[in-house]
Amino acid sequence: SMRDVPFLSMSSEDQHLHKLLEKFTDWRLIPKASQEQPQDVLLVLEKAGDFNTACAWAEIHKLPQDIIKDIEKQHVFHLLTLAQSDTVTAFQLLDKLRLTSE
Repeated sequence: SMRDVPFLSMSSEDQHLHKLLEKFTDWRLIPKASQEQPQDVLLVLEKAGDFNTACAWAEIHKLPQDIIKDIEKQHVFHLLTLAQSDTVTAFQLLDKLRLTSE
């Protein structure tokens, strides 16, 4: 876990994520963060690989469609770069992106 790794030995991206996660140690802080720093909440969800929640969260908070499409694109990339790539789901997401772009 991140708690076991010395902070200074983390990459700058991991240090940033660690600082973000510290803000979300209590579920009661999430609504305020969602309103004040939506990009931080979104980053944490994406880094956790929870793309479905990230999309749902973005829709609830009425973020622009561009952001939702970016989440879906990152989800496709994630599916294709897994050790056991999930090409079927990736293709379904790509097809959905294609249909919503028309």
